Amino acid sequence: MLCIKKLAWLLSPAILVGCGSWTSSSDALGLYGDATRGTGGLGGGGGARLDGGTGAGGAGAGGVGFDGGTGSGGARFDGGTGDGRLDAGLGGIGAGGAGAIDALGAVDAPMDMDAFRMSIDGATDARELDSAAVVVCGPFATGGAPGDAGAVTSPLMSFFVTSLTSVTGNLGGLAGADQRCQNLAQAAGLPSPLWRAYLSVEHNPVGTGPSVNARDRIGTGPWYNARGALLASDLTSLHARKGDPSVFLDEQGKMINGQWTGSPSPVEHDILTGSNPDGTVAFGKTCEDWTSATGPSDGGILDGGGGLVARVGHSDGFGPQCSVSTSPVDYTSWNSAHDNAGCDNTEPLGGAGRIYCFKANQ
Repeated sequence: MLCIKKLAWLLSPAILVGCGSWTSSSDALGLYGDATRGTGGLGGGGGARLDGGTGAGGAGAGGVGFDGGTGSGGARFDGGTGDGRLDAGLGGIGAGGAGAIDALGAVDAPMDMDAFRMSIDGATDARELDSAAVVVCGPFATGGAPGDAGAVTSPLMSFFVTSLTSVTGNLGGLAGADQRCQNLAQAAGLPSPLWRAYLSVEHNPVGTGPSVNARDRIGTGPWYNARGALLASDLTSLHARKGDPSVFLDEQGKMINGQWTGSPSPVEHDILTGSNPDGTVAFGKTCEDWTSATGPSDGGILDGGGGLVARVGHSDGFGPQCSVSTSPVDYTSWNSAHDNAGCDNTEPLGGAGRIYCFKANQ
């Protein structure tokens, strides 16, 4: 059974695993040099190696060394001679060696690497081919850094993330949470009794129903952040959108620490909501209607369902390493990403006990 075909191994070394040991032969589809001229087989001395072996073709951690015959300096991704290039002049495949492989699979024909030069994002130097790509995200993915907020909060502001934090999930119930929103809005120059916390509870504190949904507390929109940017025009678009570090700002117009590129530490993007993605109550995930500072009996297993935890959203819409995965945890959700570790401490997993505040327009 042949383990390589049409030079596929050059682009995907991983398929060499399980190939076994091969010897150089002129009848192997013309891929190997004459047996008397080298050991250019796969897995043999100087053959293609995934473990950085020490045969001809060079040692190198994870390097792919290939010697088509007497020419040393095979194709190498890391640690080989030729400065990490797939280059006829510097570490080319069988460069000048007998039994070199050409693009058509002919035997004993030197390969023209000018016709087969590898580029990565337009670069001919492949030194970093084996390095993990650096993932970037957010408004400063290509450089820059967040600046200070403007001196004056936009008069359009009808939404913000609280700058005030809480060590526990005890916010004084809905009334205490609403008061936080009103106090912060007043300090920002926009006082109003209509400011409401985006929080769901399992038991209505005024006895008019069995539960309260966060979505039913905040009016109908539209809502704007502290810099006057539109968050959402109505409830439907609000609950269809994703988190965004440049939109989900505090009442001073400052960004919330998160997983976005350039963010300060620590991560604080877990915002308390107690809600499902549609804004309805997530039962057992409200820190006993925002009055508990007790930890869960399961020790805070992520989404373990043990109670005494809070459902949180990601203000920036990102997970670790800028992940935007939506399963099993929806890192992109601004209001229902996952459960926190417990009502006794909002910090683990990336929180600080912040909440969302909306100005209801009815």
